[in-house]
Amino acid sequence: MLKWLAAFGLLLVFAYAIYQMNIYVQFRYQRRDDNDNVFIRVYAWRGILSYVIKVPVVQVDWQDEMLWFESEMKETKGNKRINTVFERHLIKKVVDFILYHPRRFRRLIEKFRTKLLQTKLIVRELHNKVRFDRFHCQVRFGLEDAAATGMLAGAFWMLKGLVSNTLRNQMTSGVCPVFTMTPVFGKDILVIDLECILRIRLGNIIKALYKADKQGGNNRG
Repeated sequence: MLKWLAAFGLLLVFAYAIYQMNIYVQFRYQRRDDNDNVFIRVYAWRGILSYVIKVPVVQVDWQDEMLWFESEMKETKGNKRINTVFERHLIKKVVDFILYHPRRFRRLIEKFRTKLLQTKLIVRELHNKVRFDRFHCQVRFGLEDAAATGMLAGAFWMLKGLVSNTLRNQMTSGVCPVFTMTPVFGKDILVIDLECILRIRLGNIIKALYKADKQGGNNRG
């Protein structure tokens, strides 16, 4: 009997530790010389558990007289693949699917509506649970027209104020968002270096997923 109680106690301690575990997401976006680099890292337990995705190249390509976006993606295990956001003939396949399979298309739309509703519920549930441990943004921008650069600077400062007010209540205690915006007159330039680290408890994620699935199921019924 004591062994069962001890095992049950250990199970409760383990479940509580999992519930309280923080999940960290590090996001970094850099733009220099028309090259875009995206770095995403998800980790926990001080990096013992970690998953990394790198998207070092984002470019525009013309294929079949249509505009496509391509990126080269690298993952933690070293896998690399070319990802095309819009594959060739995708539009034609979608049209054929709508015309020749209308019932399946309606079911697909209904599933999409349900998933969208669940996503909104998850975002609403987690909105106040996310905390930012770091938010650094450095921007250098400019146009050849000095007046246009001044107008762009005003728009950037408005955006800075909006983001600052939005993040203020979600920053970790003692941490403030950092923005550096430098206008460059007489030159076309846009350099961005954005890095943020956010954290959320795994228990809050599980709770939000459970509520979204339950409410989504009720809405389907």
